Amino acid sequence: MAYTIIPEPTDHIDNSQLALKNNFIAIKALVDVNHVTFDDANQGKHKWVTFPDQAAVVPVTGANDATIFYGNYGTGKTLLMSVAGAAPVPVNASIGSSGQFGPPDYQGWTRLPSGILMKWAQGEWTGPTTFTWKVDPSIPAFTSVYHCQVTTRALTDAANTDAYVLLQTFNTLTADVYINKRTSVANATTRFQIFCIGI
Repeated sequence: MAYTIIPEPTDHIDNSQLALKNNFIAIKALVDVNHVTFDDANQGKHKWVTFPDQAAVVPVTGANDATIFYGNYGTGKTLLMSVAGAAPVPVNASIGSSGQFGPPDYQGWTRLPSGILMKWAQGEWTGPTTFTWKVDPSIPAFTSVYHCQVTTRALTDAANTDAYVLLQTFNTLTADVYINKRTSVANATTRFQIFCIGI
């Protein structure tokens, strides 16, 4: 039912009653959506909250405000998001917000409800290597990386057992890894795994 802006300067009480009644009906219909209705012991409380999909639109949030909305923001999936003066963070991101990709380096990722983003990968490289994380509309990029580590994958052949990996530097998109022989100062080829935590 439509809500009517009344009274107008030319309105009279006797011809405004229906519009006023309809406005009160519209107000009750509005309150009854997701709320406990009038004259209930719990009136004024939410029964539940329904969020319409905002697609990729990020609500404008005041400097001292926080906003929760439902939409798609750089994750490729529609999620419940929160924003408080910064980029939106998925609140329920652990639900369906992960993936495994490959080959050749079999990357994967997940984001926790706290906003923590974790990424991992495994593959085979030789000597000094710059590893690059996949990023696209369905794979989020790190804003900051707090921790990153690499480990060798245990294989039985001699070429892989005679190797170790060192993590040199890392940033939001890449990690520089050095693979060297254990028994001599020379580049080696081996399989290793990388795991990073950030936001």
